[in-house]
Amino acid sequence: MSERGAAEKAERSGTRARNNSADLGNVSYGEVIRNREFLGIIVAQAISEVGDQIARLALALVVLDRTGSAFGAAAAFAVSFLPMFLGSAVLGPIADRLSRRSVMLVADIARAALVAFFALVAVGTTPLWLLFLLLFFVELFTPAFDAARTATIPDVLTDPAECAAGFGLSRTLSLVTQVVGLVFGGAVVTILGPRLGLAVDAVTYIVSFVVLLVMVRPRPAELPGGASLVSLLSDAKAGMAAMSGDPARRSLLMLAVASSLAVVAPEALALSYARDVGASDVAGAALVSCVVGGAAIGSIMISRRPPHRQIELLLPLALGCGLVLLLVAPEPSLLIVMPLWVISGALQAFLVPCMAFMTLLTPAEERGRIAGLSASAWAAATVVSFLVSGALADLTSPAFAVVLCAAVSLVLVLVATRRWPGRQLLQRVARLVRGDTVSVSPVEVDDRTVTEAMREVDDSGFMRR
Repeated sequence: MSERGAAEKAERSGTRARNNSADLGNVSYGEVIRNREFLGIIVAQAISEVGDQIARLALALVVLDRTGSAFGAAAAFAVSFLPMFLGSAVLGPIADRLSRRSVMLVADIARAALVAFFALVAVGTTPLWLLFLLLFFVELFTPAFDAARTATIPDVLTDPAECAAGFGLSRTLSLVTQVVGLVFGGAVVTILGPRLGLAVDAVTYIVSFVVLLVMVRPRPAELPGGASLVSLLSDAKAGMAAMSGDPARRSLLMLAVASSLAVVAPEALALSYARDVGASDVAGAALVSCVVGGAAIGSIMISRRPPHRQIELLLPLALGCGLVLLLVAPEPSLLIVMPLWVISGALQAFLVPCMAFMTLLTPAEERGRIAGLSASAWAAATVVSFLVSGALADLTSPAFAVVLCAAVSLVLVLVATRRWPGRQLLQRVARLVRGDTVSVSPVEVDDRTVTEAMREVDDSGFMRR
């Protein structure tokens, strides 16, 4: 690591040590938004994610107009997720090898240029395979952008409680932009047409570029030597080894992946469920929004809790997320299912500390590779969960498919966490909050060391540093 990076790390540790009275259980979003750099990061995130939705919708409509095939339109969306699934583990380490701000800036400019070219060639005579290929290349820059953004959040929110709140806000924002992006993107593409819609998409990436350029200050790369294919593959391999050799971070990732069926099934089958009970597609869309809205509420609530309490809630929330869905077995009406979807969505809050502490417990120079690896694993689990839940619904019924996905997810969670390193997580997070960066590495933990670490947490959730 560079001298400047070491100095920044020492300064961050010293800042945490001086903030003896920080209330870790009451970090508001207002507090983290007051950080100019973090504000710039989430504004750029929101703009970029809305732009992503516009591009996906535009291509889907072009394909639908050309072929009349619903499968072809769905394939357009599937293509947009392939780079995240295939490329995150390899592209994520770029955020360690190069300046993270530069990675985000280059990703935005590249996506703006590619989408602008996309808009120019999206005419009636352009082969669909070329349009699919262009979308693939546009989305190929997203894993690097996301890994750099994720790795930068702990750099700008140096207090662990604020960082956890920041990750909560980032997830909440991502959920909101899913809905807003589809609605806004649909309106833009409908009013202006796919080609002009793509032009608007290019503008969103330029705006994101300007926001990051103005609001996020440059930092040196965490690792020297630049980025080459050999170094990226080596970093990806090292990231896998680090994750597999660390019970705490490995268990956080396994918990998220094991829960994916219960997380994905309600949203994937909402429209089918509504039709199956005789409701309209509008009601089905409302059911989708119940899942997303509940997840947003849960993200807000969990990020307000102190770090040690978030760790303690991980397993109860993950199990509760699936247990609630078992109540769908009698195929109740939407009046009953909607609140169940909201509750299950809110219990997805465990994903926030999974994401936050996987990053915080990773050395700064390795965060890009771990963020990329985690994103790749989650993307794969999400794609599989969509396919499995849809296939089960076709073979049985949407209600039975949701229940079966929830039951399988519960079993997978119990298997994945049979050796849950709860004590190690509590100790490492307690020492992390205390500013003891030396002790944040994997260690053998016994009851005495946990008791000593958690003795520093009083009944109000304050940490004595």
